[in-house]
Amino acid sequence: MLDEYDEYEIQMAIEHMEAIRSGDRKRYEKSVRDGREVANNKKMLKEVEAGTYKDPVFMKEEEVSTAYKHALDSTSPTVEDCFDEVKSVHSVTDEYIDEVKSKPVYAHIVSKIVDENVSHPELRSMRNNKVLQIGLHKKASTPNELIADITLKRSVNDRLKRLEQEVEDLKLRVDSVSTSQEIVDINMDRVLDVIELPKDHNKTIAITLRKKGHKVKNIAQALGVNEKTIRRWTQELDVVK
Repeated sequence: MLDEYDEYEIQMAIEHMEAIRSGDRKRYEKSVRDGREVANNKKMLKEVEAGTYKDPVFMKEEEVSTAYKHALDSTSPTVEDCFDEVKSVHSVTDEYIDEVKSKPVYAHIVSKIVDENVSHPELRSMRNNKVLQIGLHKKASTPNELIADITLKRSVNDRLKRLEQEVEDLKLRVDSVSTSQEIVDINMDRVLDVIELPKDHNKTIAITLRKKGHKVKNIAQALGVNEKTIRRWTQELDVVK
């Protein structure tokens, strides 16, 4: 079987097995990259011989930038929305987007696009809220990875901002209720300053509560009098059961 491979390919296969045997991760990853390059070259040669070879097409920097900016500028963006914007702005087809969105782009292009938008309010908000880490974000290797990551982080950050606003609104409502209660208390204090309650005020309260079916014991505790007094005040009532 080895007769089917040239000397370089045989040595590469041996290197790959040695990397696995030794547990050397960097050596293993290099052997995988080398193997992928050889496989891609052979595939290309076969396509050239068959007359089916086409030059590889990759998404242009300005197209990736358009998708990225749409993810920041629009409301509730999705990955599909962002690539639809690319189609609209750059007059490209669905077939083109399907072909290029999952193909690698140079790391410096991703880094440049992210850096160009680093002062965008949405990006600043995501960073301030610890939703997005620029270093990890820049490791996206394809347009699809980059746009999927930014739209996901944008969605999480939008939900976080809505929750923060709801908490702030609730706090304002609580403060408003508290202020209103303070006003009621102040007004009641002023009313009590000018009104002298009748001496039999407690008796009136006791009769009212007893008519509503409240227990003698509970009324006595609430008014600070003994139960015999409550019974004397209310002895002639028909109590609601």
